[in-house]
Amino acid sequence: MTKNLGGNALAKAMTKISTGVSDEKIRFPVLGTIDGKLNLMLDGFSKSIPNSDYYLYKPQVKLIAQTGEILHESSCNALDLEYLVELILKPNDRVLCIPIEDGHTFVVIGHV
Repeated sequence: MTKNLGGNALAKAMTKISTGVSDEKIRFPVLGTIDGKLNLMLDGFSKSIPNSDYYLYKPQVKLIAQTGEILHESSCNALDLEYLVELILKPNDRVLCIPIEDGHTFVVIGHV
């Protein structure tokens, strides 16, 4: 019986390379697309991230609407409100994502 040493060596090399690529952490912002099930498909990756496994950035903004002229600091007539802004995603939306924690967890920070 003969051994196929060349084939085994090639298989080992391919396994090592594919393991290294799949375990690589991403450290830079990436673009992605939201699919029909609202899963996140990152550009250059073959598998989508389920919508329960990525986060959405929810900035808190402060809106100040003036209701009258302010004459003195002590008698402020401004209406001061804080809101959370929600990012709404639809299928086929292009988004910008940043990696956090382990490099395999992503936050969608906005539309592109």
